[in-house]
This record gives sequence, structure tokens and C-alpha cells, in this order.
Amino acid sequence: MKNTEKIWGKADAKTIVKLRLKDFVPRFGIPVSINSDRGTYFTGQIVKELCATLQIQHNLFCPHHPQSAGTVKCQSGILKNKLAKSCAETNLKWPHVLPLALISMRA
Repeated sequence: MKNTEKIWGKADAKTIVKLRLKDFVPRFGIPVSINSDRGTYFTGQIVKELCATLQIQHNLFCPHHPQSAGTVKCQSGILKNKLAKSCAETNLKWPHVLPLALISMRA
């Protein structure tokens, strides 16, 4: 098991879709668009099907050109740091601490 998996848990397309459907959609509604990098957990077939079914525009940016990502890249870095800190402090996996990390960012 990779060291990052110990901290973050399994971060694959299926986990991302479950998290979106379980936590994001009921809380915030169906998004008009999603901006993400080209990581395999965001470009998998299940994510494509979710976006097509819910009519979500999925915008991908190149991770090698962070200037093209603008605020998204900056915010994802902040979120990743908050998640890492919360996971280390609570011994919980990232899906469980994500809501609190998002609240912290929006405060």
C-alpha cells in the first residue's frame, strides 16, 4: 500500500462518484460544471457517465500548466493540505473529513 493511500484512502473514480452523489449533490444540488485536472479518478468512464446523465459540463485542465487552471489549482492545493491535516489529526479517511475541510475553506 502506498503511503498516500494510508492517509487518503482509496481515491479512484468509483469513490469520487459515490462521494459526489452521497454528499455533494444532496447538499449543494447538481452542479452546472465541474473543473478538475486530468487525474484518472476524474477521467474514468463512471465519471463520464455521471456527468452525461446529470448533464454536467466537465472541464479538464492540464496539470503541467497550472496557470491555465487558475483558482482551481490554488484551491485544490489548500483543500489537499486541510484534508491531510484533518486525516492525520483524526485518523479518518478523506471522504469523512471532506465536509469539515470545505466548511473551513468557505468560512
